[in-house]
Amino acid sequence: MTALYRTYRPQRFDDVVGQDAAVRTLRNAISTDRVAHAYLFTGTKGTGKTTLAKLLAKAMNCEQGPTPDPCGECEQCRAIAEGRSMDVAEIDAASSRGIDAVREKIIETVAFQPSSGTRRVYILDEAHQLTKEAFNALLKTIEEPPPHVLFVFCTTEGHQMMATVRDRCQRLALTPPGADELLAVLARVCENEGIQADESALRAVTRVAQGSFRNALGTLEMLATAYGQSFSHADVLAHLGAVSEDVLHDVAVAIHGGQVGAVLVALDQLVASGGDVEQFSRELAEYIRAAVLVRHGIGASSLGIGDAARLESFAGELSEQQAVATIDCLADAATRIRVGSDSRLTVEVAMVRAAQGLGLPSLALRLAAIEQKQSGAYGQPLATAAVAAPVSAPAAPVVEAPVPVASAPQPPAASPQPAPAATAPASNTSAWWDSFLASAATDAPLRPVIAGMRLESAGDDRIVVASGAPIVTDRMVASLTRHLHAVVGGSPRLEVVTDRAAAAPAPAEAEVAVAAPVEAAPTAVERVDAPGAAQPDEPVAPIAAPAPDSEAAVAAPAAGDDALALFQQAFDATEVAAE
Repeated sequence: MTALYRTYRPQRFDDVVGQDAAVRTLRNAISTDRVAHAYLFTGTKGTGKTTLAKLLAKAMNCEQGPTPDPCGECEQCRAIAEGRSMDVAEIDAASSRGIDAVREKIIETVAFQPSSGTRRVYILDEAHQLTKEAFNALLKTIEEPPPHVLFVFCTTEGHQMMATVRDRCQRLALTPPGADELLAVLARVCENEGIQADESALRAVTRVAQGSFRNALGTLEMLATAYGQSFSHADVLAHLGAVSEDVLHDVAVAIHGGQVGAVLVALDQLVASGGDVEQFSRELAEYIRAAVLVRHGIGASSLGIGDAARLESFAGELSEQQAVATIDCLADAATRIRVGSDSRLTVEVAMVRAAQGLGLPSLALRLAAIEQKQSGAYGQPLATAAVAAPVSAPAAPVVEAPVPVASAPQPPAASPQPAPAATAPASNTSAWWDSFLASAATDAPLRPVIAGMRLESAGDDRIVVASGAPIVTDRMVASLTRHLHAVVGGSPRLEVVTDRAAAAPAPAEAEVAVAAPVEAAPTAVERVDAPGAAQPDEPVAPIAAPAPDSEAAVAAPAAGDDALALFQQAFDATEVAAE
């Protein structure tokens, strides 16, 4: 018995489904006598590349042709359809890929005239598997073949064809058929073969076929053999190990809602019923992809989904960020399974990560973890805590009396200009310190730097602060200086020194800083303009510590060693990538 996909192979151009552009091009070329000497048919498996090549050969060699409508009844048409024509050579390039096979089967035979038709047609299936040497040997023949020779290259990997060969061919790209087109073909075959199957069962077959006519008809034949001439939707799922749309929808909703327990229970039930975990992960990714496409206006019916209304409702509530994260996690799971990881464990971990919003690249995860610790939301899903939650500005630290610093005497100057209303003098730290930290906290890369930052000294021309961050780059200092100038209004020079103690103060110091801030006594500072020149001592206004009950006195949680280590790793990876 002949297989269904061979029995129902199109015998005329009008029978071809889903390839209107390619069929129209070939029919017009034949009608106007403008048939190219070489064609390149590209497309995924089961889209009809070889079928179109044989139809082209029949149209050129029909006894009534060349004609775009071969009769299918003459000896030439029957011989080509049955694969016994001497004028049509169908060559499997996967097994005849070397230069010797090409020379024997093509180069040495192109000079022979057709035995009974008008054209000698060479059909090379999976042509991309020819070796480079074989392609080079064919170049001259393809470029200037004899008038009676026609080449048709069929391949699923058009990008692997040599550019010199592609340039000598007229290329036609065949697209995968849609779900409705596959469903129409299956319904017609079922009617002709007397097979009883409802629409939901046939839709399940089209979903498994993945855009291939051959797969769809082969699956239909297998089901008809297993269940007789009648089968149901449940029979299709049980026999193929596929997953019902109800389960896919429930799992997708659970992932979207962050319900990790429901996701794991659904997967456990699938395994207990004998389902294929790998196929489940592929179908789940396809279902979520379909929801994203529907969200952007693509019709649900064209995607092969049975309950279009339910999919559209889910798409309206779907978060695109989490949808992309879920597909990313499932794709990563498929890669791990291919290299030998346990399929169930890998898919479980992938779905848990997706439910928690962790479908991010590794470097983004490290940076998100740092931001999460800074925001005080450690333990929550990163997508909702660390990425979305703004980080509050650290409180102004309690600063002891500044260390006497020698500075140059200022030359006599005119009366000082009043500062703008929105800024504060650099020496009056109580007026600008909180605003400076709040401004810097809006810049995400600066948050680890300002965590636990301590003011060392402040003057109108120079401000020194200590940071507990392990690394402070020049770019970070420049960003901090920009925020400082915006708050102070002047242009004092900012110096940042790294001090690990600034990130994690001793318990006794932290207690004093929060519970009992102390007013610093005035301290004389000697200002020096040049070596050897000095001015009389001047009292410097103390830097007042914030009141314990104020919001600024409540220090933000300092980054611990884990956060600093993550920051160091993320920074090193970024620097290496930049180099």
